[in-house]
Amino acid sequence: SSTWWHKYVTGHIPFAFKNSAIFGTSTHGGSVWKASRFKYVWNMSATPPAWSSSTPATEWSSGTINLACTDTFLPGGAPVDGAYYLHVAAMNENGEWNYTAADTATYGPFQYDHTVPNNPAIGCDDGFGAAEVHADPSPSFTLSGASDPGTVGVTASGLEATASGRYRYYWGPEPLPTGAGAPTTLSDETITGLTLPMNTEGTYYLHVQTKDEAGNWSDPVTWTYN
Repeated sequence: SSTWWHKYVTGHIPFAFKNSAIFGTSTHGGSVWKASRFKYVWNMSATPPAWSSSTPATEWSSGTINLACTDTFLPGGAPVDGAYYLHVAAMNENGEWNYTAADTATYGPFQYDHTVPNNPAIGCDDGFGAAEVHADPSPSFTLSGASDPGTVGVTASGLEATASGRYRYYWGPEPLPTGAGAPTTLSDETITGLTLPMNTEGTYYLHVQTKDEAGNWSDPVTWTYN
């Protein structure tokens, strides 16, 4: 819990839970401490459910449960950012369900961030703008203003805390970074040491991506250098 998970998890199902005590084989599990069945609710509330007849609880008596971070709380739904909680009630030794808040085990928060961060603005240190004609064969660039605001009403994971892992870039003649080879990571918000072939005119492209704390990479923002 209290760890951010990101959009690249297949099916928006980042969480799997198992009963490490193992399920019992009788009404009260063969002993007074081993439950044979649970009921659980997976939602976005830290408060245990009321456990009424209308509570959307699911019975769990074997195996592992895989839970999704979606609008339906089920695989196949639309992803929803935020903190998720698992609420579990167990059958007692008399074959009765413990449905009080005091008897409910709540686990979480399990935090999911599906939203990519916003890229920074890119400025060329020679003072000319993107797509203008530049004369410097070894340009440098400064990044500013990247953010990770999240969705409305939901706190995001924030930008990658380690500065050296927050950005990566591609530099070359390819208009899209798919053909540019492995990206280069940055230690701060300044890109230096770029070069163009001697006496070569043409267009080069700087593609920058931003990473958040959950591990989401933004789509590239591109600066065209003529």
